[in-house]
Amino acid sequence: MQMATPEKLHVIMGLLQERYKAAHRMRERSDRFLVLALGWAVGGIWFLTVHGAPLSVLQRVALTAVVLAFGAMLYLLQAALNRGFTNNRNVMITLEKALGAYEPDTFIGGASLYPGDYARVKRPPRAGAWAHHFFITHIWTVVVSSALIALIWVGPCAARPLTRDAPSEVSLEPRVEQSVESNAVSNKKENEDGELP
Repeated sequence: MQMATPEKLHVIMGLLQERYKAAHRMRERSDRFLVLALGWAVGGIWFLTVHGAPLSVLQRVALTAVVLAFGAMLYLLQAALNRGFTNNRNVMITLEKALGAYEPDTFIGGASLYPGDYARVKRPPRAGAWAHHFFITHIWTVVVSSALIALIWVGPCAARPLTRDAPSEVSLEPRVEQSVESNAVSNKKENEDGELP
């Protein structure tokens, strides 16, 4: 089926606008996942530092497994979004090439609308890997997961000794009984000395 040039341009522009919107939605979705993960990480850090109750080895292993599972899930979701973003970028480049956006003299005398670097999919133009949104999210996920795991094993909650003889629960009852008994002995002694009626 042959299309007239104005019709082709109309179709290409419509598809290109759709691809641009899809790219923005993918980044927004990635950002939402990161905000969710950041909330979980802040909650985890609060629990591990402020809560301060010593954790048994089994509890630390369980928390480590949860952090690893959550980090792996986030990493895989980000990787899937990155694949979709890359495929979308390939389509955008094809449509931009069809418009002649990378060819000099098509729209502007002696220059192209977009630099030739913009037609590369693997790395963003002039920025390298560190400016790539999804690369940064992968690094962030690994760093935060590693920090949480380190906090689980060496932070304030890891104060309990790693022996089987450690008590399974921290109890304040013996301390309360001791202080009540010591107060009673102190009061009795003072009454015997006749200092207090």
